[in-house]
Amino acid sequence: MTAKITKKEMFTQILSHLKDPNEIAFIKHEIELLEKKSASNRKPTANQIENEGYTEIILNVLRASTKGLSISEIQALDPRLPSSNQRMSRLLNNLVESNTVVKVYEKRKPYFSLAE
Repeated sequence: MTAKITKKEMFTQILSHLKDPNEIAFIKHEIELLEKKSASNRKPTANQIENEGYTEIILNVLRASTKGLSISEIQALDPRLPSSNQRMSRLLNNLVESNTVVKVYEKRKPYFSLAE
């Protein structure tokens, strides 16, 4: 199974074979239009916006704590947080990847606290 070639890739290939300046300008303009179109389509989804709100709640819970908390403990401290452990795990791991939160394992169980 071969990968499908995008319009941008096709225009780029065509561009390498052209010699006429008018044709080159046209193809470059078409590529710019495609890039502009793809950049304008990148708005956050409703789920991403909701997750940002959860992120703030999680950070506030961790600020109030003096020790590392497990996912279940974080959920118990604020009822506005999602009840799904998988979703909480993803939110917390995003914070760990951004170096905002530190993850420490104790007896194979992860505990989260704010990064210093």
